[in-house]
Amino acid sequence: MASNDHQEINIVYNEMQRVKERKVRLIILVFTGFLIVGYSIWNFWRMVEAIQSPVIIGTRNIGRAEIPVPGIVICGTIIDQEVQCYKGKLNEVDDHFTKVLPCEGYINGSNDATEFGNLRGFPNSDSLNCYILDSHNVPDKEPLKFNNSTQKIYLVLKSTHRTNNTQGAITNDEWYYFGVFNEKENPWKVKFQLVNMPAISYLYFKRTEKKQPAKIDAITGGSIGNTDFDSTADVELVTSFTTLRLSGIGDDANLWCVFQIIPQNYEFDETTFTRTYPVEISYKRIEFTFFQLTANMGGFVSILSALYFALLGSRRHNPWGIIQRYVLKSVPPPLTTDDIVQSSEKFYSTDILDENDCNDSQSHLRNQIQATARDIENLKLYLNKHYLRDIVPENR
Repeated sequence: MASNDHQEINIVYNEMQRVKERKVRLIILVFTGFLIVGYSIWNFWRMVEAIQSPVIIGTRNIGRAEIPVPGIVICGTIIDQEVQCYKGKLNEVDDHFTKVLPCEGYINGSNDATEFGNLRGFPNSDSLNCYILDSHNVPDKEPLKFNNSTQKIYLVLKSTHRTNNTQGAITNDEWYYFGVFNEKENPWKVKFQLVNMPAISYLYFKRTEKKQPAKIDAITGGSIGNTDFDSTADVELVTSFTTLRLSGIGDDANLWCVFQIIPQNYEFDETTFTRTYPVEISYKRIEFTFFQLTANMGGFVSILSALYFALLGSRRHNPWGIIQRYVLKSVPPPLTTDDIVQSSEKFYSTDILDENDCNDSQSHLRNQIQATARDIENLKLYLNKHYLRDIVPENR
């Protein structure tokens, strides 16, 4: 009687312990779930930020047979005649620009200076005459480009006011503003420089293209690759400017400035008589990609799993996976009660050990076999309960 009471107490105690363990597991799993969700959100935010703000990982300098001509905005109070545009080779004489080909139709004149954001508030801005060399977006015209036949653009600034405008034939100083923009930029937002004239002015530039990462780079990150022209690339012009102050230019007393646009550091091939223009290409990369996100999540979950197993141990293991279950269908059936009984009978079958014919040693051996059979069955049940699934039926 006391033994039965003790067993019942053990059963109740064990059940209470199992309930406590399940509560602890549940609390830890909920806390772990919150950690995983929070870490996932943070990693997704990092990836979104990386996609929106790619970083430059490298640059390459190449030569192209042609590059677009930069756009120019020129404003001045005395520039009351239409700005003229010419294109020619680099070795053309500066004051003989009329001997080269005109680039007609690219100058947009009679612009209100107050429409340019960076000229608002300037003294006498309402009296400025502004002209735009739009070399990229003129309807029904090909964009102006530097190539093998054009290495220099001339902008001729004239006025009805004569340069030699004093009794001593000394020219009073006048000023003009100019700003540079590329095909991606808005000419109404250019930044201006103030230049003295009469003068011959030289604007040198180098083109930089910043290639944007492709959509697939959100997974792989991107790399240094194609150097072909990319219409989606960001463009930046690195410029240098110099001007030569003169008292007048040639025989034209109404000519105040010859503004020249020249590509910087072009290369000439004496064998083929061709020119190439330097372009610096920079490549952007997404620093935190989907692959890195999955790697971070995998490592984080692995750490949490290791801590969980260290605190609460592992659950039963399933020795067969999808391949064995559904593809090869090689999972052996679970042991049944009949299998266990038949297996046990083989150890102490009367056909092998006849009780009537056995001596004491044989009887002792039979008892050992029976005890071993019971131990094996208990071991199977223990393994099925705590370590391995699908060994014996769940109802055992």
